[in-house]
Amino acid sequence: MIKERVSDWGGIVSPGRRRSSGDPAAVTTADWQPLPRRVVRAQANMWWLGVHAGAGETTLAELTAGTRAADHAWPLRSVSGASHDVTLVARLTEEGVAAAHRAALEARGDELSTHVRLHGVVLIPERRESRGAQVRLLERQLGKVVSRLWVLPWMEGWQHGQRHFDGKAPATYRQLCRDLALDLRSAA
Repeated sequence: MIKERVSDWGGIVSPGRRRSSGDPAAVTTADWQPLPRRVVRAQANMWWLGVHAGAGETTLAELTAGTRAADHAWPLRSVSGASHDVTLVARLTEEGVAAAHRAALEARGDELSTHVRLHGVVLIPERRESRGAQVRLLERQLGKVVSRLWVLPWMEGWQHGQRHFDGKAPATYRQLCRDLALDLRSAA
């Protein structure tokens, strides 16, 4: 599988690195460099762009037909005038929501907006517990800069490698797929 991914990717265009600010809730871009960008030859109905490690982009790509994980880099077309459909993915934590906010602001830039069509942000809980007040505040701020925001439920067993639904998929996953005109794969 890794060889397939590598063969689909072109070279890195802009290898930005994120630097820790000490305050994971900060959504300013002053001490943060943009996500990397890569020219891709692969086709996808949707690119899931995880804005930090462990965001869940690979899981979403495994669950939805015709989609791909963007490997934490903006997918750029090699053909002028073409663009990719992209949905950001982040964990429902202070750091994850703040990273999604920064990436959403980055997508608004003139240079990047010609390469990608941002459809929104998917937030995936890191654990079963409910989110705190600070995360809810950051989530509201994020909702003001993106067209769509989906909060998916915690899925028991997925942290241990189970990447399918036992029975019918939860309503929020079905709604995400309807909103993005995607199909959920059948159980593995």
